[in-house]
Amino acid sequence: MSVQAQEEQPRVIGDSKGDSCQLKADCHTSGSSSEEDDIRFLAFQIARNSELWREFTKSLSLPNRKTEVQNVLDFLNIILHEGDILEKDDGIKLLRLLYKLAKEAQVYPTQLLLKGVEMSSQPFEGGGFADVYRGKHCDDNVCVKVIRVFENRGQSQLLRGYVREIILWSHMLHKNILPFYGLYALDESANRICLVSPYMRNGNLKAFLTNNPRTPHLPLVLDIIDGLVYLHRSKIVHGDLKAQNILISGDGSALITDFGLSYIAMTTAARGSTEPISAGTMNWMAPELINGPAKPTKESDVWSFGCLCYKIFTGEYPFHQYSIQVQVLLALLQGDLVCDELDDWMWELMVLGCWQKKPKDRYTCEMIRDILTKHVMQDTQPQLSDWNLKKNAFWQSMQAQSETKVDRDEVRRVLLQQ
Repeated sequence: MSVQAQEEQPRVIGDSKGDSCQLKADCHTSGSSSEEDDIRFLAFQIARNSELWREFTKSLSLPNRKTEVQNVLDFLNIILHEGDILEKDDGIKLLRLLYKLAKEAQVYPTQLLLKGVEMSSQPFEGGGFADVYRGKHCDDNVCVKVIRVFENRGQSQLLRGYVREIILWSHMLHKNILPFYGLYALDESANRICLVSPYMRNGNLKAFLTNNPRTPHLPLVLDIIDGLVYLHRSKIVHGDLKAQNILISGDGSALITDFGLSYIAMTTAARGSTEPISAGTMNWMAPELINGPAKPTKESDVWSFGCLCYKIFTGEYPFHQYSIQVQVLLALLQGDLVCDELDDWMWELMVLGCWQKKPKDRYTCEMIRDILTKHVMQDTQPQLSDWNLKKNAFWQSMQAQSETKVDRDEVRRVLLQQ
């Protein structure tokens, strides 16, 4: 919903109790050692106060404030890429302020907008909600995923729908989450946006298992649940967990991708076209998502994780014996899954932990991981993958390029709302 321009003069944010006046006073008495510290202090104060950040994002969403919004977004994004800030509660609140502001104003941080991306002429993979191309960016092999737009939906409208997931993805740093490099915009008239990430030569889980049938299964399962624990703790629901959305790195680790994006794409398709959900997607979906108009949840992710385990251990899709959607639907509702190829403890985990009909009866990701770790020899200390170390270097380079473009004086003025 767009925010209508207001006729009155810009006012200081805050309620009748004088939140904004207190904010200014706090800034002057905070003991900050520099103007940079003052700006950070103001940003965190707004992020901590729900009344302030709601008023703040609303006031900055007006069409004539795009330049101001861009400066603030770039500054917040730079802060959020420093050290371990996202491991703290204040960091999560600042991230929330960033994506709320970006969504209202329909503007992305400059650091996310990539230039000089080269793409192959033909996609190497297609289907679902995107076509996937190989590409190059700064001499690195990258994967360029071109999001389809249904009907006449414009690029700005699509960006608004994806903003939360894209910004969250850009700040995810875990060994089992595919790193996100940024956005690349094709010609505006094409109404398409591109998501750029590292290229994984081993492909997705489906291809990897076909090409490497003797690969150990439990480490892959543990990789996936580790990544899912991280997403759920970050308050992110995947929404479309299946073999095609798990990529395999060069060292054989499983990386989750497309979290949150697939669900948004399906809802966009539902509003803009008559395309049905494919049988391939239905095979992985929890019953409550098919019974009625429900959004994916952490519990539905757990159901899909059980289906992934079935694929990994048996080589077959869940309900592979059924060829049409109505058969899959009936089998799904009846819980018609059997397997003689698994150890009893693993089958019990899938049936009792993942495939309970009532979502509240399913295990949490943490509970599943605890059970799996008892059966897998591993280093319990999480390590950053080579890809994430590379992403850190990438973001340091992007930050260095953007630092000089942020007008700190304007950011401070906007935060104080003169």
